[in-house]
Amino acid sequence: MKPFCTTFFVLIVSFLGFSQEDFKQGYFINSEGQRFDALIKDILWDYPPESITVKLPDSQNLREVLTKDIREIGIGSEAKMIFKTVKVDKSSSETNKLNFDEAPDFSTEEVMLQVLIEGKANLYKYQKGKSFIRFYFSDGNGDIKPLIYKKYMANERQIKENDEYRRQLWRELKNNDLSVNYYNNILYREKDLIQYFTKYNLKFTEPIKVYERETKHRLSPIEISIRPGITISSLDVENSLANNNRLISYQNTIGYRLGINISYKLPFTNNKGAMFIEPTFSWVNFEGENSYQIIKLEYTSVEMLMGGRYHIPLSSNNSIFLSAAAVIKLGLGSTIQYESGTVLETSDYNFTPALGLGYENRNFNIEIIYQFPHNLLHNYGFWKGTKTSLELNVGYKIKKASKWHSTKN
Repeated sequence: MKPFCTTFFVLIVSFLGFSQEDFKQGYFINSEGQRFDALIKDILWDYPPESITVKLPDSQNLREVLTKDIREIGIGSEAKMIFKTVKVDKSSSETNKLNFDEAPDFSTEEVMLQVLIEGKANLYKYQKGKSFIRFYFSDGNGDIKPLIYKKYMANERQIKENDEYRRQLWRELKNNDLSVNYYNNILYREKDLIQYFTKYNLKFTEPIKVYERETKHRLSPIEISIRPGITISSLDVENSLANNNRLISYQNTIGYRLGINISYKLPFTNNKGAMFIEPTFSWVNFEGENSYQIIKLEYTSVEMLMGGRYHIPLSSNNSIFLSAAAVIKLGLGSTIQYESGTVLETSDYNFTPALGLGYENRNFNIEIIYQFPHNLLHNYGFWKGTKTSLELNVGYKIKKASKWHSTKN
């Protein structure tokens, strides 16, 4: 098994070289106004990063650039970020944290603004997590101003909204083709504001640039698979105080396993990463002999694999994936029996790491998993039973994450 395991390990290491997040062509402008074209690691920008990872054209090495030293970042036609000092409303939008003040709680900060639209009027977004989102605008090259919206408590039972942003649009970016009722129905969300700024900018001759990021969505992030498989195991039994009559080695013994894999796809990894658990029942029969006697082990265990998986897409419904897991093994009273009468009880529990490499489509997955060596006899002082295994598992999805589909933000 050793040559095969070596090859398997080399494959894992090779694929890890491709497991990094996507790099896309873009640029950044530093605090001194110098522009650098580079490949930029494309991440979710929900949280302003402290640094970005870039690869410059004249270098093979990746480089970290602190965002405090950057004025602007551009990624193709998908995204543009600028760093500006603006007023940020620090008010909470969580119901249990609302106050009785209608006015925003402004503080002046330097933040990263995502550019949504450029034209006669520009629209920006500042986001810090899923729920803290603020929108900003500027008229041409004018000052960047916050679009004001705040929930507050009118009394102990009633929540009201300060929707000043609607009046700001009416006063400062008025479109005479739109009715008052239209303004009253503009919600404080990206979709509505992009729609309004697009309508407004189309009235002028200046070119309009809408930054649209392609994202993937699904309705459910959970998948459940039934995963039967076969195992190829090796077991070396030895006693440090005994002669070779007590030693035996089993190689390439076939066993079986049945598991249920439950995985949760992680949206902040661009839907490529997942966490999983997999309870499994496993059994294998070892039988061999040394120079004097027959030795048997019928080993059964309940295993719990807990780890992460990273997908490398081949197409919209096909991917190669890498996995890493911690495996907790609970023995079910198995014993190593010597023909002479010696009986060794295997350990009640074991722990070992595991690495996997597999392929997945919409309905099925297939994976090879290597479990590192672990001692089945660690409850004995002088005995050692080192077991390693390679698994081939085939999974059928009984619950699938909703079909991937791409949209433009």
